[in-house]
Amino acid sequence: MKNQLDMVLEELRIAMNQKSSLESCIKAADNHILQEQLQAECAENKELQERIKALEQQLSSGTIVKESSSPQQDALDEYTKELKKKAQYQAFEYFSSTFLEVEP
Repeated sequence: MKNQLDMVLEELRIAMNQKSSLESCIKAADNHILQEQLQAECAENKELQERIKALEQQLSSGTIVKESSSPQQDALDEYTKELKKKAQYQAFEYFSSTFLEVEP
């Protein structure tokens, strides 16, 4: 009877270790996928920041004539605002995931 109980306990320990090992592998794979997504978002963020800088330089140099009544300028201003918001959001996501991520 004790021998059977010991065998059952050992089987349970083995199953628990296998489950723990599988969970670790899944977490590692998830982290890898998240890292790839983060790198892609960082690259996109960099592109957006460069585009914003170029638009701001064009605006300040007079290449883009700012007219408050121009629908094209309004659309450009709105686009620039959206790019800034997206860049800020992605920067926030990057820093929060980088500094708040818990390693397994």
